[in-house]
Amino acid sequence: MTGGTVTLLDIRPWYLSSTLVAPNPSPRFVVWAGFLAGWLAAAATLPFWSRPAAEDQSVAENPQAAARRNLPVGLLLKGWAAFCWLSMGSYLLIGGSERLSDTGQLVAMQTSWLLIVPIGLAVCCIGYRVGAQAIGEFGVWLTDHRRPTWRHVAIVWFCLASWWFVQHLVAQYLVASWMI
Repeated sequence: MTGGTVTLLDIRPWYLSSTLVAPNPSPRFVVWAGFLAGWLAAAATLPFWSRPAAEDQSVAENPQAAARRNLPVGLLLKGWAAFCWLSMGSYLLIGGSERLSDTGQLVAMQTSWLLIVPIGLAVCCIGYRVGAQAIGEFGVWLTDHRRPTWRHVAIVWFCLASWWFVQHLVAQYLVASWMI
């Protein structure tokens, strides 16, 4: 998009993600595109947040089947989106003190704090609000269902490991083939 080449893409879940582009003909666009991509990726999960339970007469006969069928996938996505928004908004708000952070780069490029602070604050507020809703809904789900079993824990860990693996593959592909 900008004519630069991605030289490093780090999207490991336990690190702050970063993208290095060299040469970088449009550094401000690249930095803002990273923030926007993260915000929009989280927003893309919105249609899956509330999946109504299927009306089924067998629920009363087999509550275990109902609990398995109604695992809160949408709720997990809502919690993930809230975490993304809260962390990225916070990163935008307080990252200016670190020279190599995206916010630090925006500050170095003379981007006004009058733009950075309100955007970061708004994204933090959205993340906080959505996160509070997700925590409340998760509490309701826990009281309506039995305690999570080891099977539930295994499913969550499998999903997290799969997500990390997919991120790793996507990062390798993007570094090898894409130009920004």
